[in-house]
Amino acid sequence: KSTGEVMGIDTCFELAYWKSQIAAGQILPQRGRVFLSARNADKDWMVDIGHQLHALGFSLIATEGTARVLQDAGLTAQLVHKLAEKKAPNVLDFMKKGEVHLVINTPSGALARGDEVMIRSEAILRSIPIVTTRDGAMATLSALHHMIDRDWTVHALQDFYA
Repeated sequence: KSTGEVMGIDTCFELAYWKSQIAAGQILPQRGRVFLSARNADKDWMVDIGHQLHALGFSLIATEGTARVLQDAGLTAQLVHKLAEKKAPNVLDFMKKGEVHLVINTPSGALARGDEVMIRSEAILRSIPIVTTRDGAMATLSALHHMIDRDWTVHALQDFYA
């Protein structure tokens, strides 16, 4: 019976992580628009993520609280409404038009959890990579930095351990 586990292997963490995401069906974008939404406890590191994404050429969209924190840090982030607000535009509007290429979302609370389920479902339906933890976001950014204008190759386990 399959457990759904995947593995990426290479000579450095960034390439191995990149490959593991491909194996898991999450093709990380090298450009485009990223949706950021963070619970209050995560907003400080989300600013660092925003700066890194901006430096890589990504544009940002965010819900109100996250957008405010990003803008206060000097970043441009287009405001989108929370799904529970039932106003447009919201992240699903952008996702359905193919205008979101990565989701980084750390929700908290019952209302946010309901939004999270809809966002994750839409992301899965449209093959948009989604990250829900700080460690996952940092690993993703590390891989994105490393993969700028780079190719990668496939290796057999035996290439490393035979």
